Amino acid sequence: MKVLKAAEKEILFEVTCPSEFSPEVLNSLKWTEALRVMRFYLGRRVCNEEDAVKLLLGSYPTWVVYSADKNDFLSAPTEPPVRLTPAPQMDLEQLRRVYISTNDSYHDSIGKPLSPAESAERESVLSEFLPSAKFSAFKNNGVVMALLVVVKWKDCFDKPVDWVPWVWIDRSLLPGERAFVRSKWKEWLRGIVEDRVQCIVEGENMRSRKFFRGMGFHPECLVISKK
Repeated sequence: MKVLKAAEKEILFEVTCPSEFSPEVLNSLKWTEALRVMRFYLGRRVCNEEDAVKLLLGSYPTWVVYSADKNDFLSAPTEPPVRLTPAPQMDLEQLRRVYISTNDSYHDSIGKPLSPAESAERESVLSEFLPSAKFSAFKNNGVVMALLVVVKWKDCFDKPVDWVPWVWIDRSLLPGERAFVRSKWKEWLRGIVEDRVQCIVEGENMRSRKFFRGMGFHPECLVISKK
């Protein structure tokens, strides 16, 4: 591993292959008192990050940054479900309410309350990003059943990218309905993403990680924080 960028509170390494991670490597990491985050850049086309994520999760809170080029979103034609309709119009207050309610619904479903860091992130999304966000949503009888939000962000090299701060699909949707939503979102992302789009997912959140891999995203960076 080599250092690509270093600051007081975080450091960015380049990792040529996830197999470089080992217990010995983890034990050799030096945390200064001020250092809070370490990032490990994997490159653009890593095939499998699972072994590295499992190893990191054993020692640190871990996240995976996924990235996709707009042309990575390949969708197959699907029949629109009878009960799902696009929700193209929501004003900012409506979008905020839907974001909060779906975020609460997710945390209720996993039995995990918002952490202080997650609460701060939610407030940041509500105040700083939703006013200029783009979104795609689907409704059933006036109730939002799926929501994908895209905002502007910067990657680990401080280059502008599109960013997904929130995606949610109601668990009551049938497999065919879920497939339809994913397919329409791929079409939508291909149309609105300028170049690349990224997201960050907790390493232990296999459901979301599987979703983004299925959408065409690739792991680009692993992130750990001091306990």
